[in-house]
Amino acid sequence: MVSPLPRPHSRPARRHSPLHAHAVALVLTLAWGAGLGSSRALAQETDTRETENPTTENTDQAVVEREPVGAGLDPRNTPNDADDDTPREYNPLFDDPPPPPPRTQPVRTEEDEDFETLPEVEDPWVMQAAARTGLGFGLTLGDLERELVWDSHLRAELMFTHRGDEHFSLGPSLELRGADLDTFEVAAGLSVLLPVARGYPIDVSAQVGYAVRRGQRFGGSAPIFVGTIAGGYRSFNFHHWWQTSLQIYAQVRMDITEPRNLQFMMGVEFDLAQAAVVPALMIRMKVRGGDPEELDEDGDGVPDSEEEDDESSAPAQD
Repeated sequence: MVSPLPRPHSRPARRHSPLHAHAVALVLTLAWGAGLGSSRALAQETDTRETENPTTENTDQAVVEREPVGAGLDPRNTPNDADDDTPREYNPLFDDPPPPPPRTQPVRTEEDEDFETLPEVEDPWVMQAAARTGLGFGLTLGDLERELVWDSHLRAELMFTHRGDEHFSLGPSLELRGADLDTFEVAAGLSVLLPVARGYPIDVSAQVGYAVRRGQRFGGSAPIFVGTIAGGYRSFNFHHWWQTSLQIYAQVRMDITEPRNLQFMMGVEFDLAQAAVVPALMIRMKVRGGDPEELDEDGDGVPDSEEEDDESSAPAQD
């Protein structure tokens, strides 16, 4: 029997030595021991941190210990140690906004044009009178022969209004007029003041009347219609019923029976008190030697010179 021969390409089996096995076991044991030691060190460090800082959010118990007392409650419902009547500081996050301050009422005064001093309780109707003398010129139109006309007139108005320059005024008006010394005309009607600007209203009036003319001048005597628009200074007088005015005007005059007999006039109107009363008071002051509205030492308004003359002329009594 022939024993089999070894194959030329086969290798003998490798045998591990006992020393090699012991070295591998030692390495594994050391590695396991190092890992166990690191785990214990990490656990010990974690316990130390929790002891020093109990508010750490690692566990539910730590969260409960860290949460402050009264958390989640509405501060408005939280009882306060202070008295309930003590005013509390306004908190914009939880408190309702405070109510707005009360609005002040507009105020007015007679002397101040802005009317911002006293509250207006009532605004009654008051009366203001005005009178003006006017000088103007114009042309005849329509069927009348073209010619230049000069006229003068006296106009008076009694207006009813409220106190102040910002209100409408309404009232009757009267006009006396003469042209070229050949006519005398009287007209009456209604006037309205439109407060377009403070102290400078627009005066609109419509009047009817009668014109007495010499011969056939301006078409002869006839009933007339007068329409006037004027503007200028005319402020409300808070201290008197007289209203000072200075205006320029434009006017249309028409015969009612002959509507094509027309006159167009324009001119200036001066306050009657300034044009007549003031010069009269100046003359009186010059003659009497003193202010007519100023009282003397006796308080009777009569100059002392006149009193001395009266005393000297009186008969002596025993």
